[in-house]
Amino acid sequence: MILKLKGRIGRRVAAVLVAVSSLAALTAGTQQAVAAPEPPPIHDSGKIFQVKTAQEVAKFKLYPREMRDMDAGVNIRKLIEAAEATGKVRPVSALSVTQEPAPYGLTGRSLCHTTGINGTFKYNGFCWNEDDDKTSAYKGGWHNQGFTASHDAYESGTVDGSRLYMATWYYGLSGADRNKLARISILKSTGTSWQYGHVMLVRPTGTLEKPSYAPVTDVHADGMVWYGNRLFVANGGELQVYDLNHLWRVNSPQDNNLDRPGLEGNVSRGYGHQWVLPMVDRYSNRLKKDQDEASNKSNMFCSTDTCLSALSLDRSVNPPQLLSSRWGDSFRTDPLEVVRWPLNKITEDSTATVYADAAYTAPLHQIQGVATDGEYYYMAAQCDTGYMGDPQTADGYSCIWQAKPNGPVSILTRAPSLTQNLSYSRGSGRLWGMNEVEQHRVVFSLRPREADNYQYLHNDFSRMCAGAGSKLENSTPVIQWDCNNAQDERWLFEDTKDNNGNPAYFIRNIYSGKCMGTGNSLANGAGMIQYTCNGAVDEKWWYNEATHELRNVYSGKCLGLGADQKKGTQLIQWTCNGANDERWTKSR
Repeated sequence: MILKLKGRIGRRVAAVLVAVSSLAALTAGTQQAVAAPEPPPIHDSGKIFQVKTAQEVAKFKLYPREMRDMDAGVNIRKLIEAAEATGKVRPVSALSVTQEPAPYGLTGRSLCHTTGINGTFKYNGFCWNEDDDKTSAYKGGWHNQGFTASHDAYESGTVDGSRLYMATWYYGLSGADRNKLARISILKSTGTSWQYGHVMLVRPTGTLEKPSYAPVTDVHADGMVWYGNRLFVANGGELQVYDLNHLWRVNSPQDNNLDRPGLEGNVSRGYGHQWVLPMVDRYSNRLKKDQDEASNKSNMFCSTDTCLSALSLDRSVNPPQLLSSRWGDSFRTDPLEVVRWPLNKITEDSTATVYADAAYTAPLHQIQGVATDGEYYYMAAQCDTGYMGDPQTADGYSCIWQAKPNGPVSILTRAPSLTQNLSYSRGSGRLWGMNEVEQHRVVFSLRPREADNYQYLHNDFSRMCAGAGSKLENSTPVIQWDCNNAQDERWLFEDTKDNNGNPAYFIRNIYSGKCMGTGNSLANGAGMIQYTCNGAVDEKWWYNEATHELRNVYSGKCLGLGADQKKGTQLIQWTCNGANDERWTKSR
């Protein structure tokens, strides 16, 4: 949602400037240039993710609305059917978009940028091609926003036997002249290859005798959910609905062979898409009369209550529900909200107001994505100031937070800068996300519950705990320290095999995501370090439950304290001799 401006200024400063140029414009109908003061430090950890009362929940609602600029009395479905009857557009499958050859079929890349994600969570992902990596809605191009996938669409997690992923993008000309057009990308991933195409979002226009369509405008495409054949696109003050049964391949991408009104200036570059998807319905946070009488008539206008700045699907309940959140900048002191919506009440041609089922107070800053596995809520938001040494500069990270209802929020891991919408796959147990920073865009997934089974390593002699010293870098010492339940004293024992196929462990630090090893040393007294887990034999350990010895597979030596057994000293390896300082108790 919130973008870095030209020159890639700091994230917090960018949030202020964009809030002035974008959010303020939506809420107050004005665009003003003001100085960007430094925001106060952010310290959100430990605040409560609180369930709102029924009275508070009742404020969140969506009204079924007409399709703006439609000819009066024309049925949308009949207009879509009339367009298809011309033969100038034809329905195709989502999978077929990913199978198109160049120039409209595009090829993604393996993960090509750093993510900041803790290796404990077994992250992976992919990148768009170079053009889509660097395009910018501030420079006559596109910015990505919403994310969804076939694991949302169907319980099987696949469509036509394939794993498909979707992203929304909005088009702009400059920092103050954006939100012109919207498109979605449909991508097929095999895990080693990524093929995709772009689909323009349009709205039906014209008459039954002369059907047509025009691009969806006044759109930021904040979030997206794919459920069955329907696609829901959040746009701040509205929820747009599309039907993938009417995903059209056009005969001529340059003019689409249907009469359409032109657009001014460089926005016409947004055409030339091989596929278009027509809107079939929409909901709004305002009644028509209220929008018509308001000074700010934008569909993106966020009221004091309902604001759809992110969107995801909760498949842990039956029937599934939509989950939305509101964005707020670094200066916002009042908590934001996360809202649950009854998906089965959002139906085509409905005249009934849709009321939220539940809502939560989210005490975070810059929330740009929310998802749930049914137990935990995950939110992409701004990190606490200084978290893991991050100075919050232009290349600073976002964080993925976690919380249970009425429980405290905590940081799960850092994430790519300006991470956007999140999506949870129940089938794989993976949390998906995407960030929007040009020339650093990635789509990623991770296993958010991977660290739940951590252990502390207490030395039987010193009664201190092994830890990483709150360090993140490779080759930093593994030390002992007073046991204080710190995250850097938590270790994950990951099953592996030694060279003979016998059970062994990688010992991964939860804080850094790195593995304890000997640095390929065989020597007595060699200091233990942490290093990126890479399967090396010096990172493998045997643990004897009876003797509490941790023996390194590479050196055959035991983890111990050596002669210097004070707080902060580096752990060493030594020939196993049954000494008390070579004994380690695993505990919670």
